Amino acid sequence: MKAYEIQGSFGMENLKCVERTDPAPGHGQVLVRMKAVSLNYRDLMMVRGHYNPRQPLPLVPCSDGVGEVVAVGEGVQRVGVGDRVATVFSQTWISGRPTAEKLSGTLGGPIDGTLSEMMVLDAEGVIPLPKDLSDVEGATLPCAALTAWSAMAELGDVSAGDTVLVQGTGGVSIFALQFALMLGARVIATSSNDAKLDRLRSMGAWATVNYADDPQWGKTVRR
Repeated sequence: MKAYEIQGSFGMENLKCVERTDPAPGHGQVLVRMKAVSLNYRDLMMVRGHYNPRQPLPLVPCSDGVGEVVAVGEGVQRVGVGDRVATVFSQTWISGRPTAEKLSGTLGGPIDGTLSEMMVLDAEGVIPLPKDLSDVEGATLPCAALTAWSAMAELGDVSAGDTVLVQGTGGVSIFALQFALMLGARVIATSSNDAKLDRLRSMGAWATVNYADDPQWGKTVRR
């Protein structure tokens, strides 16, 4: 199979397409043929060596993806051959609060990520994808969308009538805006770009602030 590896040292010039031996699933594992991979800012920082300069190489980058299960190992019941699945970013964080140990199995560093034709993953490390989501759509969800959902619905306990501040226009912020609106909150959004603020208003932001034009934007938001 083909895979992209960061080889030797960090930098885009060291991201190489290589041949690897086709993997096979073991007990409790699934073999996934990748169909779509999304790019997070984290992935770019990882390739450049800014995210974890001590990351051992070679490394297959990218944190999120969607594929089709093509084989299952002994004992696997929750998914089957032919299922479309999204990868779970943290393969070793299945439940409970995060710990250093649970976060030691994140895709795209420290363990190999999704930028390969095939992947062997733990059966608990994939999620069946709803039929109404395309492969590309599903591949954008695990990191950014789940981070935003956790902030809004789990940790933040946002409910109707709350006011939520969303900073910037990155993937997490855009998902947070949509989730907050879905939960009935009103959203104040910030950016340094007026065109992006226009987009945020078109998406439902109640108010927007250009923090480049307003050094006291924190006080403005509180008012």
